[in-house]
Amino acid sequence: MLEVCQFSRDAGVAEAWLLGQEPYLGGREMGQSVDDVEKLIKRHEAFEKSAATWEERFSALERLTTVGGVEG
Repeated sequence: MLEVCQFSRDAGVAEAWLLGQEPYLGGREMGQSVDDVEKLIKRHEAFEKSAATWEERFSALERLTTVGGVEG
């Protein structure tokens, strides 16, 4: 039962992070100046770093759901 609660908590945190990233990913900003473009590039780089840190957490959640690691 503890594993189910931990999985639920971790999945909720992951979902909140994903939903928080949606506006950035769905945006169509192109930048009107070199400064704007540089800011967008930096924001994209920050997103890539953040996504890389979440990759293992997502993989762990996926393993739990595909190999029956969480039993209800």
